[in-house]
Amino acid sequence: MNRYERGTRAPAVELVERIGAVLNLPVAYFYAVDEDEATLLRVFHRMTRKEKEKLLATLPGDPAKEKAHPNKDGLKSTS
Repeated sequence: MNRYERGTRAPAVELVERIGAVLNLPVAYFYAVDEDEATLLRVFHRMTRKEKEKLLATLPGDPAKEKAHPNKDGLKSTS
């Protein structure tokens, strides 16, 4: 355990996946850079599909929104 804490050894991805499944957390949660990122990953992972779609639709640069709303020239955005 001490080697894990010091960072000289890392658990296999398969182990992290199993731990995540038990704790209802995505694998990315265990590799988050800071607490805010970890919180976002945890909360998003536990949302329903409908909640995720609603949240993603509010973000800037949402591809679904860009397809539905062409730019001022009447063309769909390519970004």
